[in-house]
This record gives sequence, structure tokens and C-alpha cells, in this order.
Amino acid sequence: MNKFQTIVQVDAAVRDMALHGLPEAILSKLTPFELPFVADSLPLRQLMAMRYICRQSEDVARIYREHDAMNRAALQLEDVSPRHFQGYQHAFQQINAMSDDAFGGDRVHRFLDLGCAPGAFAAWILQNNAAAGGIGITLSPDAGGIRPQVDPTFSERFDVRFEDVVKIATGQAVLGGTLAGGFDLVIAHAATVLAGDRIPWTQIIGLTYAQLLVAFEHIAGGGSLIISLRSHPFNWIADIVWMLTQAFTSVHAVHTAWQAKRPFAYVVCQGFRAGVDQRSMYVARLRECLIYLENTSAPIDDPFGGAVNIPRLSAAQHEDIPDDGRQCVLSLFTNVWQSKFNALHSHYQKVLENYVQDAKEAAGLGTRQPMNVVGVCSNEGGPFSWKGRPIALPDSYQRRREQKNAGINALFNCKDGVSSRADRAVSWRRCQPEV
Repeated sequence: MNKFQTIVQVDAAVRDMALHGLPEAILSKLTPFELPFVADSLPLRQLMAMRYICRQSEDVARIYREHDAMNRAALQLEDVSPRHFQGYQHAFQQINAMSDDAFGGDRVHRFLDLGCAPGAFAAWILQNNAAAGGIGITLSPDAGGIRPQVDPTFSERFDVRFEDVVKIATGQAVLGGTLAGGFDLVIAHAATVLAGDRIPWTQIIGLTYAQLLVAFEHIAGGGSLIISLRSHPFNWIADIVWMLTQAFTSVHAVHTAWQAKRPFAYVVCQGFRAGVDQRSMYVARLRECLIYLENTSAPIDDPFGGAVNIPRLSAAQHEDIPDDGRQCVLSLFTNVWQSKFNALHSHYQKVLENYVQDAKEAAGLGTRQPMNVVGVCSNEGGPFSWKGRPIALPDSYQRRREQKNAGINALFNCKDGVSSRADRAVSWRRCQPEV
């Protein structure tokens, strides 16, 4: 049964958790590196609380099981639906609008699209830059890739190559056809289409590093990079963000409406400024990361062979990420966390409205309006403000945790801080998709 019947009750529960201490079921999955980010960011705590509440709802779980079944079926197809293609085009249009129209109006001349299929980003660039030409890298349909669906009229300006980005990064394949001056725009968003519950964590994270390596090898001075990154303050994400802020003059994150609830953000980096020596240093460090990921078989949270020991990009391995680096992560993702909270909040509100309508229908008081279930890439939620409520001090977490856990566990019928439902969602840290 549902624990909440109105969105007001949900708001109260989220506020209580965010201000007075998250339950142990959430905190126990965080590393010592991540805990300070949670303590310092109210939007992040709100998002975590909202995700936790959503996972306790049987109706939300049912909807996401339906989404998952549709997505698994879609993975067997070579083509994406027109709706998905248009959704990705709208996403890039939003990225461009949030970047002062840097990628339209004939401002892009040569671009590299890593993980280009189905080709919606490339199609938008080609449509809005008359002289632009590009290269797209994607797996072939025979190798499990999605078929590129760029309009054939652009074939003379866009060269699609069926290849593995990781093989290019590790020297097992050659990109070829690149200009000496490099690309003024590199897009790296292949990781967003991976099925996280069926691919080892080393390959998922490794693809991000491989894309960065290829990008840093081929981006032009003053060029731009658009990369999809996990929007959680993992240690390796913070390290990548800190490196990007050093290599580019400006870095900002865009949360697109098309993938509102997914744990990704598009990070837009403009003005590549790394000199020859610094570029070579970053490429060498990225290669070390790939070697580490290729040779470890430990679980992601293993203290010796897991993600915590991925070689550092922004500094020496033994050095901590500086306070400025941590602040960069908070500044980059704060609006993203708030937007993702809004999307989840809006979605749960619709779930509750349908739950109430079902009850009315059962009582003969009305006709149910079915919820539009179309897949995980749903529209962004509307505004939802916490109106300047005070932020709890970080030390309140430890002080109130035991007291809060008892109430939270009782509220959700949990045992030892974990839901007793067998079909509960599992954290991405264990290679499962998140709500």
C-alpha cells in the first residue's frame, strides 16, 4: 500500500529528512568522500530523500518496472523511435540555449561526436551550422549499437564510423581523418545509453575516461567539450570536474528536460586552454585510469580495487581534492540536483493523483484518467521551492541519526534501515539503474 496519499505528506517527509538527518539506509551507501557534499548541500539531501521515498512506493516501483521492460525491449532494436530522436534534438537545443547559443548560428565548423547514434545531436548541429562537418563514432548494430538515423542529405558533411571509443582511446583502433588543428567541438555522451545493470562498473566508468582521452587528444585550442557525467559527487566525478575546470575557461552543467529523472547531467566545457605539456599530462593520466579499470575485477566499493583508487587526474594520487575543487562540484551540480528533485516531485505527484482517482473509481465517484507512461526519459517537473528554510548543521547528522532511523524504518516498514520489499531498487553503485 502507499504510505502517502497527498503530495503535502511527501513534502513534509522530504523536509524532515533533509533538515533533520537522512536515514541510515541512504547514509550507509555513501563514502567518507561523499558525506561532506551531502552535509553542505540542501538540494542534494532533498533529492536523496525524494528518491528514497519514491523507491518505497509500490505504484512508482510498478511504473519503473514497466519503464525498464520497455527499455530492455528497445535495446533489442536497431532504431530509436521518432519521439526519442526528437527528444534528443530538443535536449541539444536546450544545451545550446543554456550556453549562449555557442553551438548554432554557424559557430561550429568541425565536430567529433563520440557515441553519436542515433545522431540527433549531430543532426541539430548540421541543421544550424551550414558549413559544419563532423565525424561520428558509434558501435555498429551488429556489435549491439543503435543505427544512426541522421538525414541522408547530411552524409557529405557527417562521416559515421562504426568503431569502439575505448579501442580508439587504447590505441587498438585509429580515428583517422582528423585535421591538424583539431575539432572545435567534441561531444561525448556514449555513457548515457549503457544498460548499467548488465555491464560491469569498470566498463561504464571506463567509457567516460576513454571519451575524455579521445577528446583531449583531438580538441582544438579554444574548443568546447560537451560530456554526460553522473550528477552524484563520487570521488572520480569530482576529480574529473576539477580537471575540466583547470583545462577550460568555463564549465557549467545543463539538466535537460528530456532526461529529467536520470542521474546524468551534460557538462559543457568551453575555451580549451591546456598547453601542449598540460594536454600531454592529462592524456597520460587518463590512460593510467583506463589501465587501472582494465585490470581490476574488484567490486566498485572495494577499498583497494574499487572506484576510490582510480588514478587521479587533477593532482598526484596522494593529494586530496582541494576545497576549491569541492566547491566547484557543488556549484556545478546544485541546480541540477534541484531540477532532478523537481522532476521526481512532479512525477510522484502524478502517481498520487492517479492513486486517488483509482480510489474514486472503485467507489463509483469518477473515471480514472490513465497516466501517460512512455519510458524513463519523461518531461521535467514544475517549480517547487523550499522558501529559504534553514539548513541543518552538518554535525546534526551524527547526533540525530539513530533517533531518525527508528522513525523512518517504522514509516516504511523497513528492517535495519533497508526496505523489506524484495523488488526494491538497488543503488547505481552496484550497477543497477536508479529511480
